[in-house]
Amino acid sequence: MKNQIGKSKKNASKLFIGIVTTAIIMSSGLNAAAQDKSDSLHRKAQLSFFYPLGSNGVSKAYSHNYSFNIIYGMNSGVDGFELGGIANYNEGNVTGTQIAGISNYTKGDVAGLQWAGIINANKGSMQGAQISGIANYTSGQLRACNFPQSTLLTVKRKVFSLG
Repeated sequence: MKNQIGKSKKNASKLFIGIVTTAIIMSSGLNAAAQDKSDSLHRKAQLSFFYPLGSNGVSKAYSHNYSFNIIYGMNSGVDGFELGGIANYNEGNVTGTQIAGISNYTKGDVAGLQWAGIINANKGSMQGAQISGIANYTSGQLRACNFPQSTLLTVKRKVFSLG
């Protein structure tokens, strides 16, 4: 039993060191890439612990292909994959997949999959699938498979589906 606890602590320490090392490498590489004027508003990836403690700092001007938010992260948009421990927040559009422990909030349009423990909310349109524990909200056109209300919907007005 003690041997298993010791191994768990070692594995947790290795994981923490790996996350910190990855964060340092990503932030230094991304900051160098940000100095290139042709790539000033888009980055391949970002990592944040919680906003503003991350590779973007206080800037919400960058969109990313990959966004990893340990607790909470903010982006201009995502074109690929975003994972948040608690929440993801995007000022612009999201294309691809968003997964969050509690909520995904997007001010723009979403095309793809949104999966959250409690709520997905979009100010723009939604095309794809929304899966949440409690509610999905879209203020624009909704053309999506919505769970917990699992019917295919095409709506041109405000929609709020609650299981």
